[in-house]
Amino acid sequence: MKCADFFLDLYTLQPKSKEENKKIENYIAKLQMAVRLYHLKLNIHLVRIEKCFEDFYDGRQPRTERNGRLI
Repeated sequence: MKCADFFLDLYTLQPKSKEENKKIENYIAKLQMAVRLYHLKLNIHLVRIEKCFEDFYDGRQPRTERNGRLI
């Protein structure tokens, strides 16, 4: 988010044309969405790893998907 904060500061400190402001707003929105998606993917992987450890400690075979990857 530091990168987005930098662009937000840039947007608020320097008056620009409406077109340039819109481009900066769109770029900030894309950065924020990328960060949210990254966090979501990270959480999904952590849940999968947690499930594998639960299965391991309970003495069960790890759950698998159709393509053979661990879930």
